[in-house]
Amino acid sequence: MRFRKVLSTGIAAMLSSSMLLVACSGNNGDVKPGNSPGTGSAAASKEPAKAAEKPDPFGKYDPPIEVTSVREMNSAWKFPSDQTMENNVWTKGYEQDLGMKVKYLWTSDQYEQKLNLTIASGQLPDVMAVNATQLQQLADAGQLADLTDVYQQYASPVTKEYLEKDGGASMRAATLNGKLLALPFTASGYDQAPLLWVRTDWLKKLNLPEPKTMQDVFAIAEAFTTQDPDGNQKNDTFGLGATKGLYGHMGTLEGFFNGYHVYPGKWVKDASGKLVYGGVQPEMKAALAKLNEMYKKGQIDSEFGVRDGNKLAESLTSGKLGMFFGEMWASLFPLQDGKNLNPEMDWKAYPLPSIDGKPAKPQIGLGTVEYYVVKKNFKNPEVVVKLMNYYLRQCLDPNTRETFSYKDGMEFYRFSIVKSSSVTSNIDAYLDVKGALETKDTSKMKVESNKVYYEAVDKFMNQGDISGWGYTRVFGPGGSQSLLHHYFTNNGFQRDEFFGAPTPSMGDKIPTLGKMEVEQFTKIIMGAAPIDSFDEFAANWNKLGGEQVTKEVNDWKAKQ
Repeated sequence: MRFRKVLSTGIAAMLSSSMLLVACSGNNGDVKPGNSPGTGSAAASKEPAKAAEKPDPFGKYDPPIEVTSVREMNSAWKFPSDQTMENNVWTKGYEQDLGMKVKYLWTSDQYEQKLNLTIASGQLPDVMAVNATQLQQLADAGQLADLTDVYQQYASPVTKEYLEKDGGASMRAATLNGKLLALPFTASGYDQAPLLWVRTDWLKKLNLPEPKTMQDVFAIAEAFTTQDPDGNQKNDTFGLGATKGLYGHMGTLEGFFNGYHVYPGKWVKDASGKLVYGGVQPEMKAALAKLNEMYKKGQIDSEFGVRDGNKLAESLTSGKLGMFFGEMWASLFPLQDGKNLNPEMDWKAYPLPSIDGKPAKPQIGLGTVEYYVVKKNFKNPEVVVKLMNYYLRQCLDPNTRETFSYKDGMEFYRFSIVKSSSVTSNIDAYLDVKGALETKDTSKMKVESNKVYYEAVDKFMNQGDISGWGYTRVFGPGGSQSLLHHYFTNNGFQRDEFFGAPTPSMGDKIPTLGKMEVEQFTKIIMGAAPIDSFDEFAANWNKLGGEQVTKEVNDWKAKQ
């Protein structure tokens, strides 16, 4: 249902996949250099006062303990010539600072498949990374250690800040039957939110107001289609972009549907509190009817049903399209390419407009990438918490972060057994840039790498260097991250209410139901099926497995 965007160098640099996504970002909190000698899991002191002391989150085991694990290995990863997965800065740090000797039972570039075989064999390592399905499988089999108490005892303030910063959604996903059975690898789900991108130089040329409502969107789409905004005396522009598959990263219609308060691909609460699938809710019918009307008027490319994201990018950069729904990074690719070709071209992200007076909420999913678990009966289950503490400290401490994280293309962070990141890493970067623009002082930035964004924004705003335009539309005043910051601080996102492992019927039913959904909605938009066929689709969706999946989702909810 989704096309994969091809990341340009600009996007890779902006997202800093090797840094921002996987940890070295966010508030430094209580991070301090050096290690504190602690008790770890050593025997409690005979003295009552010391026995009551809180365990040291960074305590070193003495004598050292052995911790077994398994690891993904990818030939494309960049490592220093003197380091290997078995012997590197992290394994040495674990032993020197924490008293943990790590032993890998295996490494593989087919990690998920090999881990499935390991799980089937019952020969589990002490600590491992699993996906949501494997987490559920191991939990059902009673093979995981309960981390509820050791998390509260050993997690450092920074670890708690990172793992709970999304309002606790990731930690709830790692909690099954009331027990915390894993630590989540948190990443940002907020950056998935659809926003409305509009070509503002066309707005000015046609003397149109900025969009505040869906009615404004309709008027802008009509004007961009009929009033020759590119001035070439030809009827060759489109008001609203869309792509085959309907949902994705750019040209997604999720943002359009969110304006009607419907959330395809997500599970939401109905008036009774029951979880229902967004794509079959009655409000979807009105949204599809409007898209059909816009299609008939030529406001949507007549061939959108066979065009992917790359084709949409061509329309954007060539100046034939004036509005689309997409994620926060769109100004870096493909819009920066269009700006380079035509410096007069200008775009801006806007909050999602609403069809009525009720605020529109952009939909987002859970940002959790994977889960870190400990096998049942391992005598030191707290090691996974201490590994997380250590990861964040080494990555955030200015004295160690380059050695342990990322420098000159060397991806040291990949060696770590566990990882985490700030779910608000790019929002935090926006705030850093905002502060530096106001004070002309970068010394107070929480993350050193955010200076790159500030410098790009400053060059565009004060020197007219258009190479920094894309970054400005993300991190600058009124940029996409300023919108996400507003949504974040005002509880403005629509979260997916289902964040568990796939239910028993999902694997068989959801792919078929999803294909049916896209095909039927595309037919309705293009006029190949009547609007009322939505009712038949919704009924068939339930008959062909949706009703069973909905029951399983609500059974899952009842256990939370």
